[in-house]
Amino acid sequence: EFDGKKLAVDWAQSKRAKATYPEDQRTECWFCLSSPSCETHLVACVGPRFYVAMPKGPLHDSHALVVPIEHTHTAAGSEEYAAALARCFGATLGVEHAVAFERFAPTKKGLYHAHLQVLPVDKPLDDILGAFRAAAARDGFRLADPLPPDDDGGKKATTSFFRCDVYDRRGERRASLANFGSRVPLQFGRAVCAELVGKSPDQAHWKACQRSRDQEAALCDAFKAAF
Repeated sequence: EFDGKKLAVDWAQSKRAKATYPEDQRTECWFCLSSPSCETHLVACVGPRFYVAMPKGPLHDSHALVVPIEHTHTAAGSEEYAAALARCFGATLGVEHAVAFERFAPTKKGLYHAHLQVLPVDKPLDDILGAFRAAAARDGFRLADPLPPDDDGGKKATTSFFRCDVYDRRGERRASLANFGSRVPLQFGRAVCAELVGKSPDQAHWKACQRSRDQEAALCDAFKAAF
């Protein structure tokens, strides 16, 4: 009792609350190389159509982004980069697979700059696919084999989509899963990959894995040397 009143403890509410992070207030695009918001110390290499960079808050020291140089909604055409990263992971880390995923959803802020996230995952192919399918089922949508490019390519500019591809250590694409039209959670791909690489679910958000600028630069230098 306190002040003559009986108090009840709600044990469900006493559990650790899920971390929340404020929305970033920058208005410029993070991923356009000419933008003042682009953190160029994270850029590892620049090609004719795409560049490779380290993400903010990586899930793994070799977690990479493949980003179109043009401000566009899809990373279509970046397969050769994902395959090259898979070969690099196999050669330098000895892992069996690389997972590459991208997500697009129309926003009120306008067209979001696409980026493909690529991570080394040392798990059997069936375990990787099973983890993505199970997580999708929990979130109320289904992942299936992608439609042929002629069927899905025209929908991407206006239709939400999520796609993941699994590459082996030789850089060969072994499987693909996709969903078109469903509301896929923003951190869905990272959450599944966090589970696959042995991280806590709390680390699905990049801000939970954020490092100092000096650490980011050192990580990028090490990545450049390997890639």
